[in-house]
Amino acid sequence: MSDHESFLAEIFTSPDDDGPRLVYADWLLEQGDPRGEFIHLQIQRAALELGSSPARRLRKRELELLREHEAEWAGPVADLVDRYEFRRGFVSHIGLALSRFLRSADEI
Repeated sequence: MSDHESFLAEIFTSPDDDGPRLVYADWLLEQGDPRGEFIHLQIQRAALELGSSPARRLRKRELELLREHEAEWAGPVADLVDRYEFRRGFVSHIGLALSRFLRSADEI
């Protein structure tokens, strides 16, 4: 198992723990991958008061990163659902019509 796969396995095993996400984010930054910054930004913003000046500043940078990398980071889920949302660095919420779900359930 590669480092990347090991990090993801730990994150998926402990989805509510930000520790593994932050370790992975640091590793991504060491690799020169901007997703590490994105994960850090989303975790930091989640701890702030919604709409505060610091939260807005972090959200602005998140949106800049998403404009450049969203298709890559969302992966195949983007084509399978009507909408999705990143939280704490990963796609965590999806939305789609029932008919689309029935056609794509196995892939999702």
